Amino acid sequence: MMSIKKLFFVTNIVLFVSGSSLFFYAQTQSTIFQLKNSEVTSIPLPPVLLSPSNSATEVSITPQLSWRSSTGATSYQVQISTLSSFNSTIFNQSGISGTSISVNTSLSEGTIYYWRVKASNADGSGNWSSKWSFTTTINETRIPTLDFSGLRWNVSKGFSGPGPNNWFNGIKSVWIDSLGKLHLAIRKIGANWYCSSITAQDTMGYGEYSFSLSSDVELYDPNIVVGLFIYENDTKEIDIEFSRWGEITSNPGWYVVQPASSGTSTSFSLNLQGRSSTHKFTWTKGNVKFQSFLSSGELIKEWTYKGSNMPVPNQMKPHINFWLMSGLAPMNLSDAELIISNFKYIPSILLDVDSKENAKPAKFQLFQNYPNPFNPSTVISYRLSVISKVTLKVYDVLGREISTLVDEEQQPGSYNSQFSIQNSQLPSSIYFYRLQAGEFSQMKKMILLK
Repeated sequence: MMSIKKLFFVTNIVLFVSGSSLFFYAQTQSTIFQLKNSEVTSIPLPPVLLSPSNSATEVSITPQLSWRSSTGATSYQVQISTLSSFNSTIFNQSGISGTSISVNTSLSEGTIYYWRVKASNADGSGNWSSKWSFTTTINETRIPTLDFSGLRWNVSKGFSGPGPNNWFNGIKSVWIDSLGKLHLAIRKIGANWYCSSITAQDTMGYGEYSFSLSSDVELYDPNIVVGLFIYENDTKEIDIEFSRWGEITSNPGWYVVQPASSGTSTSFSLNLQGRSSTHKFTWTKGNVKFQSFLSSGELIKEWTYKGSNMPVPNQMKPHINFWLMSGLAPMNLSDAELIISNFKYIPSILLDVDSKENAKPAKFQLFQNYPNPFNPSTVISYRLSVISKVTLKVYDVLGREISTLVDEEQQPGSYNSQFSIQNSQLPSSIYFYRLQAGEFSQMKKMILLK
């Protein structure tokens, strides 16, 4: 049996940490005793990542990575992978003494990478940090906007729907050729596929929308989608689409009114055989009439929607999208190109005027404005065969009257009228001018380019 030689009444226990050592002290009413020293195992916590920020884009292919220091850490390990699981890595370096590193391995352009860091000391390694991603830059000139068919369009970039997809606005993805045709591309850059899209800056309403295609859209890979449409949100949209939606034997043509429900869409075959085509829809308060034509004028398909899901004009803008279904790579793993030769919009207020053009008197004439495109002024010329009450007015793409240039009775003869935008805030866009002289009516289009 152990004998007790001296008994102390301890009033406090004190712990003191110094470095990796832990000191224990006992305090009586008159004395403090050091009881025991013990080594503490202290594995560092996961570092907090700093830069590049999570989901950053346009990151250098030789990036500088940085993170916050972890208490007690003596070194760090960094991993970079194209897989969020990190089942394989393309950069894996340990023994890093600081809290940043310049990656000396050139990464691929336009590729999403994932990275993480963990800290270590003599007691072992901690857990990995949270994983962040970044997308490397593409060494190519960018086009934020472009002019096509008399309108200014924004060019998409970043990662978003539809798809969702990566969108790129480089000059090899979106460009206008010497004939004024629009080219959109789907390309593999680095490890990822990139799509292309443009959106008109102008808001448009009821009227006729026409898209002329130089590409045979029925020959595209089943995962590729061509979208010709006007859009405000997912419940206000009118689409002409060409896609087999991943099914090789499906019809490639689609007319759609959103929101989708029973009876809001129809599909059709094309049989283009390499020929160009024009596809349009005429949107009124009561219906949307879709039509597709061969370049020869032969009707391919016609369909009218009259249901309850009819969009109402507000902030609808034309879009042209060339994208991948669900972001999936093409089945043939090949790049693709779409060529649009022209886009036209005629506001509903001008459709009836345009339809009367073939009945105009032979000696009444309205000429194309000159110069066209113009900035800041242009001249509109016309001829009258008899004395007439004449109005010459300018409208925007929504059919709103912009200016009245002539409103008077005029004698037979030739006339010139100048339209100027000086001291005006009119944007670059398509405009229409209409001559009414007695029973003669004619409308023409002109383009303002600032």
